[in-house]
Amino acid sequence: MIRTTNQLLSFCILLCGIFLLNSCTTSISFSGRERGISTYILVRHAEKDTNDPKDPDLSSAGRIRALKLAELFGEWQIDEFYTSDYKRTRQTIAPLMEIQRKRANTYDPAKLEAFSNQLKSITNRTIMVVGHSNSTPHLANYLGENDQFTEWAESEYGNIIIVQRAAGHEAKVRVLKY
Repeated sequence: MIRTTNQLLSFCILLCGIFLLNSCTTSISFSGRERGISTYILVRHAEKDTNDPKDPDLSSAGRIRALKLAELFGEWQIDEFYTSDYKRTRQTIAPLMEIQRKRANTYDPAKLEAFSNQLKSITNRTIMVVGHSNSTPHLANYLGENDQFTEWAESEYGNIIIVQRAAGHEAKVRVLKY
């Protein structure tokens, strides 16, 4: 009898826990696949070195920032990665892609409107895009369908813009620093 009562009590506690978890909500969800939400994580590349004026590597500070990005998003389920075709953007996302065991696609930052339309056609996914001080804010404007952002200063690093889109709803936009 005690064993049956304990099992019943355990079942009731489990059932209450499930109801409690289902009732919890947050102001921003980063994984909204079950609700038809697409999440775009837009990151400016980390600090660049001065070793090549056309296509520099990351500096030591940039490599540290890339590791911080990997630590921040390492446990998230990111479905796709995109970078411009520059070493600094690929190196910024490399530690995170290694954790996630994924590869990056490339995009042309000179064709942001077309790229944003391509991204908007992908639904129920979480996508990270690594770009530049002059392209990332504009991509956020296209995805968020507003003119909220202007280009960042060349010396400004650590910016993340998260845009969430759901069919029939206004996009939600959040700005973070890392």
